[in-house]
Amino acid sequence: MEVTVEGHTISAEELQAGNWTPVLYKAYASRPACSQKPLSQPNATVKETNPNAMRVEAAATGRGKTPTHLPPATKETRIIVKRSKQLPPLPPNAIRVVVRPRGQLRLLDVPTPRLMKAVQAALQTTLPDDFCLRIHPTNNTFTAATTHSAAAELLKTLTSLTIGGHAYPCMAYVAPPPGATRGVISNAFDDETPTQLYEDLVKRNPEYSILAARRMGKTHSILITFDANEVPHSIKYMGAIHRCTPYRGSPDACTNCRLPGHRHDVCPSPKTNLCPRCGSQHSPQEPPCTPKCILCEGPHLTGTGSCKGRNLHQPRKTTKQPQRSDKNRFHTGTTSPSCQRDPLSPANSANPSKPGPSRLNKIGALPVRPARTHYHQQ
Repeated sequence: MEVTVEGHTISAEELQAGNWTPVLYKAYASRPACSQKPLSQPNATVKETNPNAMRVEAAATGRGKTPTHLPPATKETRIIVKRSKQLPPLPPNAIRVVVRPRGQLRLLDVPTPRLMKAVQAALQTTLPDDFCLRIHPTNNTFTAATTHSAAAELLKTLTSLTIGGHAYPCMAYVAPPPGATRGVISNAFDDETPTQLYEDLVKRNPEYSILAARRMGKTHSILITFDANEVPHSIKYMGAIHRCTPYRGSPDACTNCRLPGHRHDVCPSPKTNLCPRCGSQHSPQEPPCTPKCILCEGPHLTGTGSCKGRNLHQPRKTTKQPQRSDKNRFHTGTTSPSCQRDPLSPANSANPSKPGPSRLNKIGALPVRPARTHYHQQ
């Protein structure tokens, strides 16, 4: 059995492992209390907690307008990614529990009060007064926030929601606190269990506050969540030192409906049985079919390699040319300053040593008429 969390495939054993959940609760408790002053900007809390938030936001939105030379699919991907970042802020000291519904439930079509009643009925308890929900605009999930750890632990056990007389299965997990960063170490995983993986990282790196760690899909890379503003340069794991790089995930894409913005496990559309590689409906082929990316429609697997939809975060490097002052503008080239003067100026007209037709004006196209005294002398 495999379960998808935050767009990455993990095992059921890792999902049920609760050794890192108390660490997340402790990290939430260390956050400052919620300020009574209104926020001037929607993401002010995140930016104050994490100085890299502006860099991450610019990485997702691509810094500016969508270029006209991008493919239509890439433009749509950038628009969806930008919408996914425009979220109302949650209380900074609240524990956040992400709920991923299944069974073709479209959350944007469900009123928020009805969703609140469904959550309360599923938990069979009275929710605290500070409990609040936030529906994600693109990935078909919602986040529940509360300052009570008992309510958060109860929310983590949510398995189904009954809305409109229909029961929809769902899965919930505790999200890292705001300001946490994630890093990746490559070629590190062998066959360790999730508990062994996490305990070894914590034991060998006491100088860093590690909230969670897990294997990335079926690769040999490990994704580590830090309670810090920056990712450390190196991490020790199983007696070896690994270079730790910041994690930059690709935008969500659904292999069921072939649209960006959400994953296939929370897709609200009916099951289509399309090929996850090329998007066509066919039987398995040997050799495999030609892949087609959902994000940019390129001939590669979705979000891999040099995908234009995945690499939207890379800002353009532009070098600003230094501006020269007016005083030194005429002295930097090979031309002497006398050649840059206006030929109609008094300084040039008083010196008729050179014939007038050979001299050009400022534009360099029309000859300058010589002085009148030159004709009277002839």
